[in-house]
Amino acid sequence: MVAMTVAYWVFSAPLVRIFLDNSEVVAYGSIFLRGACLAIPFLAIDFTFVFVFQSVGMGHTSLILAITRKIILEIPLLFLRNWLFPLYGLPYAQVLAEVVLAAVGFLMLRRVFRQNTENQTLSRN
Repeated sequence: MVAMTVAYWVFSAPLVRIFLDNSEVVAYGSIFLRGACLAIPFLAIDFTFVFVFQSVGMGHTSLILAITRKIILEIPLLFLRNWLFPLYGLPYAQVLAEVVLAAVGFLMLRRVFRQNTENQTLSRN
Protein backbone atom coordinates (compact mmCIF):
# COMPACT_ATOMS: atom_id res chain seq x y z
CA MET A 1 0.00 0.00 0.00
CA VAL A 2 2.81 2.36 0.81
CA ALA A 3 4.52 1.63 -2.51
CA MET A 4 1.30 2.37 -4.43
CA THR A 5 0.79 5.55 -2.42
CA VAL A 6 4.29 6.74 -3.30
CA ALA A 7 3.79 5.80 -6.96
CA TYR A 8 0.47 7.66 -7.16
CA TRP A 9 2.04 10.66 -5.43
CA VAL A 10 5.10 10.80 -7.70
CA PHE A 11 3.29 10.02 -10.95
CA SER A 12 0.01 11.80 -10.25
CA ALA A 13 0.24 14.25 -13.17
CA PRO A 14 1.18 11.62 -15.80
CA LEU A 15 -1.57 9.34 -14.54
CA VAL A 16 -4.20 12.07 -14.87
CA ARG A 17 -2.80 13.06 -18.26
CA ILE A 18 -3.54 9.52 -19.53
CA PHE A 19 -7.24 10.38 -19.36
CA LEU A 20 -7.30 14.10 -20.17
CA ASP A 21 -4.47 16.13 -21.63
CA ASN A 22 -5.63 19.52 -20.42
CA SER A 23 -3.13 21.38 -18.22
CA GLU A 24 -5.79 22.77 -15.87
CA VAL A 25 -7.47 19.38 -15.46
CA VAL A 26 -4.08 17.72 -14.91
CA ALA A 27 -3.19 20.28 -12.22
CA TYR A 28 -6.47 19.79 -10.31
CA GLY A 29 -6.53 16.04 -10.91
CA SER A 30 -2.98 15.68 -9.65
CA ILE A 31 -3.87 17.44 -6.39
CA PHE A 32 -7.00 15.32 -5.96
CA LEU A 33 -5.15 12.08 -6.73
CA ARG A 34 -2.44 12.94 -4.23
CA GLY A 35 -5.05 13.59 -1.57
CA ALA A 36 -6.84 10.33 -2.32
CA CYS A 37 -3.67 8.26 -2.35
CA LEU A 38 -2.67 9.43 1.13
CA ALA A 39 -5.78 7.74 2.48
CA ILE A 40 -4.90 4.32 0.99
CA PRO A 41 -2.69 2.97 3.84
CA PHE A 42 -5.20 4.08 6.47
CA LEU A 43 -8.07 2.67 4.44
CA ALA A 44 -6.34 -0.72 4.54
CA ILE A 45 -6.01 -0.44 8.32
CA ASP A 46 -9.68 0.54 8.69
CA PHE A 47 -10.87 -2.37 6.57
CA THR A 48 -8.70 -4.75 8.58
CA PHE A 49 -10.43 -3.62 11.78
CA VAL A 50 -13.85 -4.04 10.15
CA PHE A 51 -12.97 -7.55 8.97
CA VAL A 52 -11.61 -8.54 12.38
CA PHE A 53 -14.81 -7.41 14.10
CA GLN A 54 -16.91 -9.29 11.55
CA SER A 55 -14.84 -12.45 11.95
CA VAL A 56 -15.28 -12.54 15.73
CA GLY A 57 -19.03 -12.12 15.50
CA MET A 58 -19.16 -8.40 16.24
CA GLY A 59 -21.05 -7.35 13.14
CA HIS A 60 -22.69 -4.45 14.98
CA THR A 61 -19.26 -3.01 15.77
CA SER A 62 -18.11 -3.29 12.16
CA LEU A 63 -21.35 -1.59 11.07
CA ILE A 64 -20.69 1.23 13.53
CA LEU A 65 -17.18 1.66 12.10
CA ALA A 66 -18.53 1.74 8.53
CA ILE A 67 -21.20 4.31 9.40
CA THR A 68 -18.68 6.36 11.36
CA ARG A 69 -16.28 6.35 8.43
CA LYS A 70 -18.58 7.83 5.81
CA ILE A 71 -21.52 9.47 7.56
CA ILE A 72 -20.14 10.76 10.84
CA LEU A 73 -16.58 11.62 9.75
CA GLU A 74 -16.11 11.97 6.02
CA ILE A 75 -19.25 13.85 4.96
CA PRO A 76 -18.96 16.55 7.65
CA LEU A 77 -15.22 16.81 6.95
CA LEU A 78 -15.97 17.35 3.25
CA PHE A 79 -18.12 20.37 4.13
CA LEU A 80 -15.68 21.68 6.73
CA ARG A 81 -12.58 21.29 4.57
CA ASN A 82 -14.36 22.82 1.57
CA TRP A 83 -15.37 25.78 3.72
CA LEU A 84 -11.86 26.22 5.17
CA PHE A 85 -9.92 25.44 1.96
CA PRO A 86 -12.27 25.78 -1.02
CA LEU A 87 -11.75 23.04 -3.59
CA TYR A 88 -8.35 21.97 -2.24
CA GLY A 89 -9.77 20.79 1.08
CA LEU A 90 -12.00 18.17 -0.53
CA PRO A 91 -9.41 15.52 -1.42
CA TYR A 92 -7.89 15.62 2.04
CA ALA A 93 -11.15 15.08 3.95
CA GLN A 94 -10.95 11.34 3.34
CA VAL A 95 -7.41 11.23 4.70
CA LEU A 96 -8.50 12.85 7.95
CA ALA A 97 -11.51 10.55 8.24
CA GLU A 98 -9.38 7.44 7.68
CA VAL A 99 -6.73 8.51 10.20
CA VAL A 100 -9.34 9.22 12.88
CA LEU A 101 -11.14 5.95 12.16
CA ALA A 102 -7.88 3.99 12.28
CA ALA A 103 -7.28 5.39 15.77
CA VAL A 104 -10.86 4.65 16.85
CA GLY A 105 -10.67 1.13 15.40
CA PHE A 106 -7.38 0.49 17.19
CA LEU A 107 -8.85 1.60 20.52
CA MET A 108 -11.94 -0.55 20.01
CA LEU A 109 -9.89 -3.59 19.07
CA ARG A 110 -7.59 -3.07 22.04
CA ARG A 111 -10.64 -2.98 24.30
CA VAL A 112 -11.94 -6.26 22.82
CA PHE A 113 -8.55 -7.92 23.34
CA ARG A 114 -8.39 -6.71 26.96
CA GLN A 115 -11.92 -7.98 27.66
CA ASN A 116 -11.07 -11.32 26.09
CA THR A 117 -7.90 -11.60 28.14
CA GLU A 118 -9.79 -10.75 31.35
CA ASN A 119 -12.50 -13.32 30.54
CA GLN A 120 -9.89 -16.00 29.92
CA THR A 121 -8.16 -15.18 33.19
CA LEU A 122 -11.44 -15.36 35.11
CA SER A 123 -12.42 -18.66 33.53
CA ARG A 124 -9.07 -20.23 34.50
CA ASN A 125 -9.51 -19.33 38.17
